[in-house]
Amino acid sequence: MSDIKSINDLFGLNFVIPSYQRGYRWDEIQVRDLLEDIWNFCEKEDDKKDSFYCLQPIIVKKYEQDEKNIN
Repeated sequence: MSDIKSINDLFGLNFVIPSYQRGYRWDEIQVRDLLEDIWNFCEKEDDKKDSFYCLQPIIVKKYEQDEKNIN
């Protein structure tokens, strides 16, 4: 089920990229580029309540502490 979240709703949460998404080659640099882009958007759009950052579909799973981290 898709669920639209604001970026503020995601701060402070940890996510993993499920193994079935890893074929898309999400290396550290791609993750860093995405996070920097989102950060820059937030800084520019801070006062604009109607602004939104649109991503292509990306599947993430909330990280549970008892899960193993597989690189």
